[in-house]
Amino acid sequence: MQANVAIFSLVRMMRIIKIWAGISLMLLLIPAITLAAGFTNANLKGAYYLGGLTLIPGDSFTHLMKLDFDGAGNFSGSEVRKDSSGTTSTDPVSGTYSVNTDGTFTVTTGGGSPETLNGRLSYDAKTIIISRIDSSTTHVIDIGVKAAPNGFSTNTYRGYYAGGSTTTGTANAFYGYSAGFSNTGGQRNTFIGYAAGYKNTTGQYNTFLGYGSGYANTTGNYNTFFGYTTGYKSTTGSNNLYLGNFAGYENTTGIGNVFIGYNAGRNETGSGKLYIDNSSTATPLIYGDFSANTVTINGTLYATVVTPSSREYKDNIQQLKAEDALKTLQGLQPVTFSYKTSPGENHVGFIAEDVPELVAAKERKGISSMDVVSVLTRVIQEQQRVAEEHESIIQNQQKVNVQQQIILEQQQKSIASLSEKISKLEQLLIMSKEMSKAD
Repeated sequence: MQANVAIFSLVRMMRIIKIWAGISLMLLLIPAITLAAGFTNANLKGAYYLGGLTLIPGDSFTHLMKLDFDGAGNFSGSEVRKDSSGTTSTDPVSGTYSVNTDGTFTVTTGGGSPETLNGRLSYDAKTIIISRIDSSTTHVIDIGVKAAPNGFSTNTYRGYYAGGSTTTGTANAFYGYSAGFSNTGGQRNTFIGYAAGYKNTTGQYNTFLGYGSGYANTTGNYNTFFGYTTGYKSTTGSNNLYLGNFAGYENTTGIGNVFIGYNAGRNETGSGKLYIDNSSTATPLIYGDFSANTVTINGTLYATVVTPSSREYKDNIQQLKAEDALKTLQGLQPVTFSYKTSPGENHVGFIAEDVPELVAAKERKGISSMDVVSVLTRVIQEQQRVAEEHESIIQNQQKVNVQQQIILEQQQKSIASLSEKISKLEQLLIMSKEMSKAD
């Protein structure tokens, strides 16, 4: 099945080569690949699938080959030919080869009609071109790719030396000069940029985007680095997210960090930290510690917080009893304190472990301000109700007092009238007595 996949790909290649047939001489005169020095026979080793076209006067035929090079100057394999009339033949091939230091090589076939062909190796020895020109009568060109260890490659590499050391790694995508160069068995990595993931050997599931991003990573897994030299020195760290140029630059073995912004967390070497800032400061705008579940805002926070409170989200809805609310309020003990992470800043609040059960969180590590507000609201409502009752009593009493005042005033007027009458009667009695004495 794997060989069929490779052959199918090479058949498609043959269609392209046929289009080039008319200019084959020109192609053969152009250097195929810029090569580095230092090649030997050992660089040409392993199985290669090749597809080619041979042009001879009055005829042409295509051929597919699988050649196995032993790294010591010998090769063997098979060739399938198809001529212009559609006739197909299969023959074994074998022979010797010799690689020059500049990457060029010669191949000499054995058998009854030996042939010598010229070839070129790509810089990573994963692509070869074999060609021959016999004066102006016969033109041969074969292009081949090295088979992956499992028979075909699931990696995609684009760029000089990209993925140059891969042996067993699969499902990788490396784009850029030397991207993923040291990768051997790492799988499912995506490295994009000059030297991105350069030292990765067996690290898996990493995504590095940017010049030198994740450069030193060797065995770290599940990292995401975006930016110029982002996570540059990380070697074995895993599960990190760095976004921004130079973010997490100095961190080598940290796990579970989130650094967002230019230079964010550049000098942080620990694990489980959150930095959001556009500088390398140790007191970023937003700092967090995932292990302690704490977040510190180094600045002024302006926020509108809306707590989900719709009836459709709730069950067991009951009226909070006034006596329970009052008891809870009485059990709250306000204190002043400072956080251990900010010893110079004083605050006012409560201690989660000491608050009454009604407003206590499940793990008693925090307090919901909405719970406290609800208790205060119920207490104030009850106090307002009592106050209104007292006000009503006072108003009724005032009405009674007014009525009593009116009655009192009326009684005072009656007393005054009676007093006047009595005074007149007394005067008449006195006059009557005086008249009796005169008689």
